[in-house]
Amino acid sequence: MKVFVERNLPIEVITKGRIPQSVIELLKRQKHSFVQVSILTWDENLRRLLVPRGANTETLLDNLRRAKEAGIYAVARIDPIFPYITDNPADLRRLVKIVKEAGAKHIVGSIVDIPVKTRREVFSLLARLDKKLIPAYRELFQEKIGYSLHAKIDYRKKVFSILRRICDEEGLTFALCMEFALTGKEYEGKPIVEGLNKYFASSRNCEGIDVPIYVRNGDKFEPLNCDGACLLCENPICGIEELAEGGAWRLSDYISWSKRLVSIPLWKGGESDVKTG
Repeated sequence: MKVFVERNLPIEVITKGRIPQSVIELLKRQKHSFVQVSILTWDENLRRLLVPRGANTETLLDNLRRAKEAGIYAVARIDPIFPYITDNPADLRRLVKIVKEAGAKHIVGSIVDIPVKTRREVFSLLARLDKKLIPAYRELFQEKIGYSLHAKIDYRKKVFSILRRICDEEGLTFALCMEFALTGKEYEGKPIVEGLNKYFASSRNCEGIDVPIYVRNGDKFEPLNCDGACLLCENPICGIEELAEGGAWRLSDYISWSKRLVSIPLWKGGESDVKTG
């Protein structure tokens, strides 16, 4: 992380653990760096069952407080929400209020999905909480997208609507993470899915903060003269039109993009022929 900051590259920290103060001090030095803290519940006893190896709730909230004090953008991830366990509207509202007070400016949410290959293990873990959850989950998780089972779309839309409304009322932006719906259409024999963010997000991107693409400029990197909202971009000065489409990019994609030579205006002003990377 120190090497990245020294070269002026933004860092995004996502964790269910404690963020060391040394990391907070590093992030302060890079204006587009930010933190995301996963807090699934305000109930510490329930947290121990759901995230036994994670930090306790107070430590997670302290991450947000220290980020706020340092002037670092902070996101709270209610990600994932467990149906019939952490989806109660009153509990969600209480959690949003708590993380807001601690310093979160944006909420990311999702409903847990169950990988087909490990569903037996997942059900076994759920049985430790309540054996009645097993038939309830079998009934709810009927939509197979990719290699995972997802909760029925009507249920997910109901929860996301509630969480969006709570965030609106609390003055926080909201977005979903990796939430998709089957469209009923196919392309080359494969089902077509659509992202649900366009229906529920109140932010310009998933993370809530706009981070421009950085490009190499000598020994360091500089941000492009753009706002970083790739999904809304209609005239990409980076020359990478694919970014506006969204997707699960692979390393090969980034390598390919880094080889494109384009004339790009940096925040410093002026024109510079550089490689994206």
